[in-house]
Amino acid sequence: MSFDYETARAFAESGDRDVARWFAGRDEECERIEQAVRESSDGRDQTVFRIIQGAPGAGKTSLLTHLRGQASENRIYVPLRHRDLVSTEAVDARIETVLKGRDRAWATGARWALQGAGRAFRAGDVADEAARRMRCHLAENLELVLTLDEGQAVRESAHQVLLDLHATGFGRPCTLLVAGLSHTADVIGSINGISRPSDRAVLNLTALSADECAESTREMLAALCVDAESAVCREAELRIARISHGWPQHLHGAQVALLEQLLGNDGDLGQVDYAKVREESDRRRIDYYEARLQSHPLVRNAEFVARIVQALGDINTPPTYDAVCEVCAVALAGDRVPMSIREEPPGAVALAQAFVTQGVLGKKNRREYAIAVPSMGDWLTSQIGG
Repeated sequence: MSFDYETARAFAESGDRDVARWFAGRDEECERIEQAVRESSDGRDQTVFRIIQGAPGAGKTSLLTHLRGQASENRIYVPLRHRDLVSTEAVDARIETVLKGRDRAWATGARWALQGAGRAFRAGDVADEAARRMRCHLAENLELVLTLDEGQAVRESAHQVLLDLHATGFGRPCTLLVAGLSHTADVIGSINGISRPSDRAVLNLTALSADECAESTREMLAALCVDAESAVCREAELRIARISHGWPQHLHGAQVALLEQLLGNDGDLGQVDYAKVREESDRRRIDYYEARLQSHPLVRNAEFVARIVQALGDINTPPTYDAVCEVCAVALAGDRVPMSIREEPPGAVALAQAFVTQGVLGKKNRREYAIAVPSMGDWLTSQIGG
């Protein structure tokens, strides 16, 4: 079969890094989510929470996309938006909208059950007939999985809704998957009434192994009708794995760079210039880092951020949040502070928080922080004096 130009061009031009078209790895995480869905169907009133957290580009959203794509007919994923978390009625409306898009009969059957369960919840009795009806209409025939992306950005106005879900599930059995940066579990656990999530409830996404990266590229090449068993194909898989640094975000960029080469040489892997693939992949990677920095006023200056990162790296052990604040305080007192920050002094705590919220720093464990993505640290270091 000849090289599939149409598929290759569509993927290369889509620009959507969250579409897990050639998903590989994350077997343990997928199984733990499957277990959570099974638990939610065991007749309990509480919603089963799972928190998927990790550094920027760790593949959190692509994991959710993959799960939706692999879902069986009796499972439905409902992507919640932050604006849905203002009331139980808004969440119910969102669920009904998604059900209606799938099957109007489901939506009609679920509407009165949702409303009945909501009334029972507000009356303080979630174990009555309304909850039984909800379970009858949804639990026996449908696995309901709610998803929320950017979980670290949950607003205070959403706390009561999340607490209600955690405590009662609104009378409906379901699973809630919250995806966000590496401090998301802390954000959710800080909601008054929700206890700190257990280790079992938190999935920490780290870099993929070289074999997992290679498997993803192998699936891609096979789908494009490139001989996936040839030696030149195996070389391509290994090279792309090394270029990606094991990070799903960068793996996507490296694969797109490879596809651009194949589109220009009739799909011949033997003619690929891997120096250009690496150059294009690195450009995409750095553009991604710069975009993250530019989206926050306190971390826009790469050299200033790099000096703080370097100082944190000089600490013998991974720094605690207090240590990060101390380093930021020293940096703000120095004579190389960017003018934009000098004009509006943020304070050490605000600057440290900006590093966390923008994914420059990530939670290493319960107390310590580290550079969220190692290759981001390497790039930032190169900015000093550049």
